[in-house]
Amino acid sequence: MDDLPTVRAQEYEETFNELLQAASRLDRLRRLEGGGVDAHGTAAMHAVEFTAAILWPVTHKARRRQTSGTTRHGRSS
Repeated sequence: MDDLPTVRAQEYEETFNELLQAASRLDRLRRLEGGGVDAHGTAAMHAVEFTAAILWPVTHKARRRQTSGTTRHGRSS
């Protein structure tokens, strides 16, 4: 069984990727005929992108720890 920090990092990364996919879907859905965009779809897309941006430092830091083999305190795992 994986340790809790590893599981948490994997879940954050999966959530981050799902949020990016949702933002991409919203971007496609918000486009209207004639070049316009739906205001609600646009607002939702930006909210989801903002949420993903909040998770980026956590996801990025966890990914670096996994590839370097160190803990957040710089010690080898």
